[in-house]
Amino acid sequence: MVLLYHAVDERDGDPACELIPPISKERFRRQLRRLHRHHGLVPTSTLLSAVRTRHRGERFPVCVTFDDDLPQQARYAMPICRETNVPATFFLCGSALASPESFWWERLQRVVSRGQSLAEVADLLPEAVKANIDAGDMDIHEVAATIQALTPSERDDVSSELLALAGPDPPDSGLRRNDVTAIVEAGSDVGFHTRRHDDLRGLDDAQLERALQAGRSDLEDAAGRRIHSLAYPHGSADPRVADAAGRAGYELAFTADPIAVTPASNSLLVGRLTTDGMSNGELALRIAWMLLTAPSRVHDAA
Repeated sequence: MVLLYHAVDERDGDPACELIPPISKERFRRQLRRLHRHHGLVPTSTLLSAVRTRHRGERFPVCVTFDDDLPQQARYAMPICRETNVPATFFLCGSALASPESFWWERLQRVVSRGQSLAEVADLLPEAVKANIDAGDMDIHEVAATIQALTPSERDDVSSELLALAGPDPPDSGLRRNDVTAIVEAGSDVGFHTRRHDDLRGLDDAQLERALQAGRSDLEDAAGRRIHSLAYPHGSADPRVADAAGRAGYELAFTADPIAVTPASNSLLVGRLTTDGMSNGELALRIAWMLLTAPSRVHDAA
């Protein structure tokens, strides 16, 4: 199993109105302790070998991963992982290494949190898109999905307009170079999540090749090591994207498809379970269900 986290904060978030609802520090700590009791926590770098060499009766290997460059990851998540001896991997874009920068969905969240209406956001969309939606019936998740479906250039335009509505990016937006260094020094690993966070399936071959490389060397320089693992933006990939990732030198790449890892898993299309908004009980049940419904070779090995 590979678990995907995003934000760890002082509070639990509300999945109904937050695009990335945080998990409280205490709930996160309890989840990691439970994972320690029932599973074998391993770094992503040894996941596939741990799965392939696991014997009957041994604990199932589990990895803990984070996506996006959230300041709470360095502030809260990384120290808790170090405290509980969990070898987490942080998949980062590296877009804020030098200065604060937030993504379009963070700006959208700030607009809504300030009490501004989604109709104002809908007015920022291209005319052809506005003609096919009813902004009055959309919630924040539906608006976000509409923006995500835009072309990269259209999404850039909307993001710039969102910045005007949301106000300047907070000074702690993203992760700086020293944060990346601290993550590595704390015993965690760093992977790439692409600089722009575009859905790679919608890019042509040349754009895809650039997306898989642009900013990678900057992140490697901050981490002080080569980066051979990748988390696809929005957890989305297909065989064409996976093939391109392999040609770009990635040895391990992760989707957000909630499927267990088996000895036959494609190393460039490894599934993960997104944990956002889950209680401790829900997480335990989802892990159990995914293992029970995994291909028969998992049960044969058990």
